[in-house]
Amino acid sequence: MTPCFAITSSERAFPRHPYSVRAARDHAAAVASRLAPPPPPLPAGDDRLDDVLVCVSELATNALVHGAPPDCGFLLRIALVRTSATGAATLRVEVHDDGKDLPPQDPDRPLVSAPGREGEPGTGGRGLLLVSALADAWGVSPFRGGAGKAVWAEFRFPREAAGKR
Repeated sequence: MTPCFAITSSERAFPRHPYSVRAARDHAAAVASRLAPPPPPLPAGDDRLDDVLVCVSELATNALVHGAPPDCGFLLRIALVRTSATGAATLRVEVHDDGKDLPPQDPDRPLVSAPGREGEPGTGGRGLLLVSALADAWGVSPFRGGAGKAVWAEFRFPREAAGKR
């Protein structure tokens, strides 16, 4: 018997602007709460929704800071894939940018930038560590639709299907 899959998705482009990170997070919250597999839906304040939103923020920030060339923004794609055979679902968020450089793709050792001045912790460079800790899987792929790349994170439902936490 072949399992049946249902895919529901949303995508939206965001301009190169610092407010785009918050707008992407807000958009992801609205989409995730609408797409989330029942029961129950992902209400605001749910820790799994928080995980998704932190990862969206980190991936969008990385796209703006490191990936998108001047005058280019990023594309946020959110997809929910359900299988009727098991009832499990995976929520996948992807942030696409036109950057040519692919970050390292070792989920066990995400890239971390060097700390600030001697004795001071750096103020950035830990976004992929957060993504690695919060998502069930993450990675980098060349963008299927043309130039650039997609950095993605996946969250499995029910939580037991993830084998984490």
